[in-house]
Amino acid sequence: MSRGNFCTHFQPIITVPTVGNSCPAHVVAVEALLRERQIDGPPRFPFKYISNLLNRGGAEVLQRITRFVLFDACRASEALSRISDWPVSVAVNISPFQLEKGVFIVEDMLRILQASQVSPDTLILEITEEPCHISRDMVETVELLLRLGVRIAIDDLGAGSGNARPWKFP
Repeated sequence: MSRGNFCTHFQPIITVPTVGNSCPAHVVAVEALLRERQIDGPPRFPFKYISNLLNRGGAEVLQRITRFVLFDACRASEALSRISDWPVSVAVNISPFQLEKGVFIVEDMLRILQASQVSPDTLILEITEEPCHISRDMVETVELLLRLGVRIAIDDLGAGSGNARPWKFP
């Protein structure tokens, strides 16, 4: 994976005024989305290239991709928060398999947060909805991330990419 072949796009998440809330519409978060650059044409979406990358490099490639997106996302969050009247959170998708012990997340997360000087509570890790058995290692990793202050969400829950009961805790 070459850094020059990939870029992170940011999709805004906006709050709007409601009855009883006169706060003006504003960006409260962005979702970091990885795209592959094309020489001639629009960036490609992950479903077009991610399986090829994983077949060539497996977990190592997934870790490198996630670190790349996390670092870009934290830098964007810090920059957006400087120019906004409100803190801007950033959401990054991760696979539930990345929560397995020793695969990725806690040490990398600490390094990225320190390097970007972002408060952990501005980061939302969106665990992608994939049918899997949630192991004790996964639960421990989520607990460590929560203790760091990182927020956790389930991405696209109920959107049909998983099954009706994707999470089975020990």
